Amino acid sequence: MILPTESREHDPKGKMIEEATSIIPVTVVIPVKDDLTALGRCLQPLARIASVVVVDSGSKDGSAEIAQRWGAEVIQFRWNGGFPKKRNWILQNYQFRTKWVMFVDADELLTPSFICELGKAINSVNHVGYWVNYENYFQGRLLRFGVTQRKLTLFRVGSGYYERIEDPGWSDLDMEVHEHPILNGSVGSLRSRVRHEDHSSLQKFIERHNKYSTWEARRYLALSAGSQTIGVHRTLRQRVKYALLRSAWLSVLYFLYSYFIRGGILDGSAGFSYAIYKAVYFFDISQKIRELQRDSLLHPRQDAASKYVESDCQFAKDILARPVDRLEPNEGLSELSIGSPSPMSSSEISHTSSSSGL
Repeated sequence: MILPTESREHDPKGKMIEEATSIIPVTVVIPVKDDLTALGRCLQPLARIASVVVVDSGSKDGSAEIAQRWGAEVIQFRWNGGFPKKRNWILQNYQFRTKWVMFVDADELLTPSFICELGKAINSVNHVGYWVNYENYFQGRLLRFGVTQRKLTLFRVGSGYYERIEDPGWSDLDMEVHEHPILNGSVGSLRSRVRHEDHSSLQKFIERHNKYSTWEARRYLALSAGSQTIGVHRTLRQRVKYALLRSAWLSVLYFLYSYFIRGGILDGSAGFSYAIYKAVYFFDISQKIRELQRDSLLHPRQDAASKYVESDCQFAKDILARPVDRLEPNEGLSELSIGSPSPMSSSEISHTSSSSGL
């Protein structure tokens, strides 16, 4: 029960109750595709969030229905195979009603302590974004040691977009996974952690990382060839990773660093398995890089990504010279730049709205 305003003014306990129950003016965006099992758990703690938007890629397992049942707004996203992918698309086209946005995956849970810190952080005038740290669960166990995960997923609306990386035909991933937001302003870090509970089977875990490693290998070659430089701003961790990525030794170094130096050995069998699978992931990337380079020597041809980027200037000219009434729904300035968002039309989006709170 929230105490009356006049009582709260000099009552520390009342102030704590108010802070713990007030609505937080942030929009949580949850990209999903057949995530029914995890989505309910993700939505449950979001009662204090002002707006929750679920961006669905045509789920067939009832994900959209469960999101509506929890009071979230559901928007259907149809990827055309190019830019933009899901997160940049919603940033460019959705009319946000809050000044802050946070991207949350369906297998991530916002803890009460994180939500309280979130409410305080968005009142800061010092930063336009925040790094978010995660508690990682693997094989049903919390990993307290090893290399921790963090992502830049909370930022002011309009302060930036996810880096644009052209990947025609690299994978069927319709959402930015390894791309990072490029923000115009200072970035802070939140202490409280978000729980990452991946309850999917080991088979799905391996299949997912197989797609990721293929994408990483192709991106590495595109960067090495100099065909992708604009909009790619790598963190220190990324620069170190890409400096070692082609070498199979990266997988060995990662295992030694994560399992022994960072204490993954203290997480028991789950910590060992996780360190091994991550090491194998980096090994897969290095071997796929070598395979792609070997194939390009045996079958000389222009790489699709390089061809796309080399023709980017001509593509821009063609778009700008084309009459507006002949543009496709996903073409136009949003195809050429990550500048100001453009409003979405009825042909680009279908959604179901209910109350903004949960």
